Amino acid sequence: MGCRQGGCGVCKVHILEGQYARRVMSRAHVSAEEEAAGCVLSCRIYPTSDLRLQVVGAMKKNVCRPLAAPRQPTREPHQRRPTMALTGVLRPGHAQIRVLDLEESVKWYTEVMGLVPMGRDSQGRAYFKTRAERDHNSVILRQADQAGIDLFAFKVLDKATLEDFDKAASLRRENRAHPRR
Repeated sequence: MGCRQGGCGVCKVHILEGQYARRVMSRAHVSAEEEAAGCVLSCRIYPTSDLRLQVVGAMKKNVCRPLAAPRQPTREPHQRRPTMALTGVLRPGHAQIRVLDLEESVKWYTEVMGLVPMGRDSQGRAYFKTRAERDHNSVILRQADQAGIDLFAFKVLDKATLEDFDKAASLRRENRAHPRR
């Protein structure tokens, strides 16, 4: 499954039959009582036999329904409304990810994802980069009680781009505070 750390809770399932090994479950998504009753996050288990399960998390809508017919475009491609986008975003910059088991995650990002470990800081955070990365790091992992993402940053062209983002964020906050009726 996607996040492999239990941070999103999307992959919650109820195991009806079968054996599996489990890792630490995020209590934000699976209570101790649910886990005792067989509810787990599929990204945090490793089947040791065939499993029979019931999907109960958010992925239920994608797994337990027939596929919808493809949506027909309402306009010709040349008639589509232009979208507004800020220019000057070059690429994703870096992400800091909260993990439940730092050593397991370091192993995953190194051995499975192929990232290059760049070291750790005094707070125990682990830094990684891709093999082609010019910057010191693009992924930071830190141990936490709840899995998730602390931040996701973008590399931008210049200071003017940052100022444009600040203006856009201010307008968005203002529109949320005073919605039009």
